[in-house]
Amino acid sequence: MFFCLLLPCMLFSCNTAPVSRSYDFNDGWRFMLSELEESAATPRYDDSGWQQVRLPHDWAITGPFDPDGDGSTARLPWRGVGWYRKTFTLDPADAGKRVYVDFDGVMAFPLVYINGRQAGSWDYGYVSFRVDATPYVHFGAENTIAVRADTRRHFSRWYPGAGIYRKVTMTVENPVRIANWGTYVTTPEIGQDAAVVRILTTIENHRSEPVSVTIETIIFDPSGEKIVSSGSGGSISPSAMKQLQQSLTVDDPRRWDIDEPEMYRAQTLVRVGGRLVDEKETTFGFRTFEFTSDDGFHLNSRRVRIQGVNLHHDQGPLGAAFNTRAMERQLEIMQDMA
Repeated sequence: MFFCLLLPCMLFSCNTAPVSRSYDFNDGWRFMLSELEESAATPRYDDSGWQQVRLPHDWAITGPFDPDGDGSTARLPWRGVGWYRKTFTLDPADAGKRVYVDFDGVMAFPLVYINGRQAGSWDYGYVSFRVDATPYVHFGAENTIAVRADTRRHFSRWYPGAGIYRKVTMTVENPVRIANWGTYVTTPEIGQDAAVVRILTTIENHRSEPVSVTIETIIFDPSGEKIVSSGSGGSISPSAMKQLQQSLTVDDPRRWDIDEPEMYRAQTLVRVGGRLVDEKETTFGFRTFEFTSDDGFHLNSRRVRIQGVNLHHDQGPLGAAFNTRAMERQLEIMQDMA
């Protein structure tokens, strides 16, 4: 993947790659904690005095601490309105492609503007959401994205954090593409000698004419070896989507288990007229489970005791902004509880 950075904005360029590309969209943001007018979303707005931040970001964790505040939410100033802005440039060679921005979490009730126009929104502060930026961006020119977060309508019994507290990703894709979260893998039959893998793939056609597509799915075992493949195809109407189904058999499946999490990969390739237009990889595992009335939970035909904790999304004194090592440590502690 070829990635070019042009300061002070970002230039995404990958002319030779026909498939979708996703980019880390976390650098180069500016932030202001203030209830500003909607003009703060326009490209000409002067944000030179705003704080420079890198996402994920929690505007409240640094305080100041309010001794008279709500003790259930750590007495930190999480209530308010915050604005984020960033500029970026798209390669003119990508004109005609689809552009999406994925937010993994914004606290709370975000409004997303691109070049001064509202491109999307989300109610509440949890769960990821996607913004279709295609109608609002300009290729080969500077673009401005602005996000307004408002936590004043949000209520919480614990510290919720504030702002864009999870990563942001930009994806540039062809008009014929695998839908977002459009690959659904199940394992309806699992035996000692063989297992069945069923794959449902949703293909979107954003062109103004029908297209004939073929898809190929290749399954790789945990060591990375190609073990089986299958093809399918069909015609998709203009501005429509279609779901294609495939069924494959994997011999001698290696089970996913707690201490040996064996993971397989399904690579899905989409072609139009023989040309590769999209590809996605989906990881999955083989395991059986059962909740019995007299012996609890069984994983792969043996009883496993389930233990859990009351764990919120924030990282305590580190704040709500996602911290990879802190999350790893939490998982390690819970694994040691077994």
